[in-house]
Amino acid sequence: MAIPSGIASTHTLTDIANAIRYQSGENRRCMPGEMADAVEALDGTQEKGGMQYPYEAPHFGKMTVLPYISIANAIRGQNGELREYKPCEMAQAIRDLEWEKPSKAYALLMYLSDGETK
Repeated sequence: MAIPSGIASTHTLTDIANAIRYQSGENRRCMPGEMADAVEALDGTQEKGGMQYPYEAPHFGKMTVLPYISIANAIRGQNGELREYKPCEMAQAIRDLEWEKPSKAYALLMYLSDGETK
């Protein structure tokens, strides 16, 4: 069975990549096949505001739906929602991701009189 494909726009992919960079605070570019992993790696610990690349001349080309399916799955994994995402909705969904601020963790090491540690 053939994998469905369609026409992809560089504007939509730029929007998604910019949203990932915004959340991660990074400036690196990523290919469509790397975007889902980049979304999965977001955890809210980075400073927001990575480089936002401008649109270049729009290009359109045939691309399979697999990168979009993977990105949508990564978004759902982050926000816990079950909804479907159109490619044009993914950038905003990534920008809307929020994480609870981690509370400070403390550990206590106790040396007991019998030499055991807890």
